[in-house]
Amino acid sequence: MDESAVEIIFIIIGCIGIAIAVFAYNGNPDLHNCGSCGKYLDIKAKRVWYETEGKKVPFCAKCDRKHSG
Repeated sequence: MDESAVEIIFIIIGCIGIAIAVFAYNGNPDLHNCGSCGKYLDIKAKRVWYETEGKKVPFCAKCDRKHSG
């Protein structure tokens, strides 16, 4: 196998890994839903983690301000 074939294989494996990560993130509402208002938190959203019922739950910035202030 030459270098270009190895590079293509790594690119394909990387794309599959990214796809699995996206499905895992969107398939687990404990990671992407605000624990208070239920708003969808994308990957770039600022979230603050609180422990609720023995579980760490993300809160959006707006609900964090309500909760702490």
